[in-house]
Amino acid sequence: MRKSNFLLVVLFIIPVSSLFAVPAVPWAIDKEQPDGTKISVYIKGDENVNWMESADGYTLMYDAQKYVVYAQTDEKGNLTPSNIRFGEGIKPAANIERGLPYSKAQINTMMQPFNELVPAM
Repeated sequence: MRKSNFLLVVLFIIPVSSLFAVPAVPWAIDKEQPDGTKISVYIKGDENVNWMESADGYTLMYDAQKYVVYAQTDEKGNLTPSNIRFGEGIKPAANIERGLPYSKAQINTMMQPFNELVPAM
């Protein structure tokens, strides 16, 4: 009887645990730019809201040509790609800051599919 109770508890815990976000790996990930340049980036966040960072803390994102570039903010505070490609020996412009976060509006957009699955309490 004890084994069946334990099994029931495990079966209820596993589905619930899958609702929680999982953090990204803590080590650098190797990527290749479209021109063949090799880069290493850190993935931050979880499966719902995630971004790339450089080893020195700059937020990175993809541009329209699928290059990893330094992120910047627009007039609304949204993250947008700059025109400065990320790579060894390339430094960001003075107006690009480290650790730029997504805006609240961007986070709400990313979380929308998840919020539709989980009813509000």
